[in-house]
Amino acid sequence: MKRNDIIRAWRDPEFRASLSDAQRAGLPDHPAVELNEEELGMVSGGAAKPHTYNRTWCGSCKLFTLQCCGHVGCDK
Repeated sequence: MKRNDIIRAWRDPEFRASLSDAQRAGLPDHPAVELNEEELGMVSGGAAKPHTYNRTWCGSCKLFTLQCCGHVGCDK
C-alpha cells in the first residue's frame, strides 16, 4: 500500500472501512499513542508549574545561557 493511502487509512474511518480485510491487516500501527492522565501530566506543557527559562549573559564565557528553575547553564 502506498504511503499516502496508509496515512489516509489512519485518518479517514470511511476509507479504512472500504479496504479489504487483507489491506487492513497489512496496515502498520498508527504512530500516535494514548496517554493516561498521569502520563499526560508529565509531557511538556502538562505540568502544574511550567518551567520558565531566562536568557542570561555570561561575562565569563561571553555566551547567553538559559536559566531554568534556578539552575544556571554556565558554571563559570
